[in-house]
Amino acid sequence: MSSSIAVRQFVALARGEMAVRKVNNPFRVVMVVEQKRYCLHCCGARKFDVIIKRGELLLEVETAAVCRCCGEAIAYPILPRMEWIGGR
Repeated sequence: MSSSIAVRQFVALARGEMAVRKVNNPFRVVMVVEQKRYCLHCCGARKFDVIIKRGELLLEVETAAVCRCCGEAIAYPILPRMEWIGGR
């Protein structure tokens, strides 16, 4: 059974395994969506939590994807995928 990144973070906060930190991020999280992708760590198709944020000029930027099975995070710090809001 897989659990989302939000559930994992909530459980870690409730158990005291992770401290609450002040947010220092210029982006605003727009949504976290579930997508099926190929995980190189699991060697198979798995469900991912894809984090999409809104940056300057009203761009939606896919910043990271986290595998629900193994927890492997794939980040896009240099070349993020961008789409204009409202124009797909």
